[in-house]
Amino acid sequence: MEKGYLSEAFVSFQGEGLHVGRRQLFLRFAGCPLRCRYCDTPESLVRTNHFVVHADEPVILPNPVGLREVQRATELLDIRMGAVDGVALTGGEPLSQVDFLETLLLSGVLPRPRLLETAGVLTDELSRILSYIDVVSMDLKLPSNTGETQFWEEHEGFLKLAADKAYVKILVDEQTLEDEMYRATSIVQAAGNRIPVFLQPITDRRNRTAICPKRLATLFGIARTALQDVRVVPQTHKMLQVL
Repeated sequence: MEKGYLSEAFVSFQGEGLHVGRRQLFLRFAGCPLRCRYCDTPESLVRTNHFVVHADEPVILPNPVGLREVQRATELLDIRMGAVDGVALTGGEPLSQVDFLETLLLSGVLPRPRLLETAGVLTDELSRILSYIDVVSMDLKLPSNTGETQFWEEHEGFLKLAADKAYVKILVDEQTLEDEMYRATSIVQAAGNRIPVFLQPITDRRNRTAICPKRLATLFGIARTALQDVRVVPQTHKMLQVL
């Protein structure tokens, strides 16, 4: 039986993207191959010997975990019928543990719909589990604000594979280059110009937006010239001060 590493498990309101406002079970996977400058969950970037279940009182459970431990974590949370609208598989990067992820998806332990949140660079791994996923939330990473290298080719292949189930998030701030927004827009357009795209303003550690309205409008205009569904949505869970 495949085992894996989690960072935390909790029930909360989805704060980003197409399913914002829905109450979901969150399983945050530990470990990520990227080190984006704006990452707001740095504690999930590496694997540790434990993870936290945010029940009425926090419960610490050991890593690595198998199906039995994941089942125990969900039992500590309120996921009775009607209490949550599916599961959000987030990270870190869930696809970096594709063997464990596939085990979970095949087990029937996880409620539906199943939302995968991913950096959109591990295409081969996605191909293994895509049929068991209902929605793919793909980040399209812009080098000017991630501080990482460019992933244009990886994003292009990933989105073409996931297109029928995907929406795209593009994080933006004052450093976001217009040329990169044009490139990102062309990648989405090639996969399908009706794919929903969410421009998400980056916030600092004090939850202050790192982009002015004029700059945000400019970047929105670039995307909207070629794409039919572009929206600006901040991280609402930070406004609500919930996990």
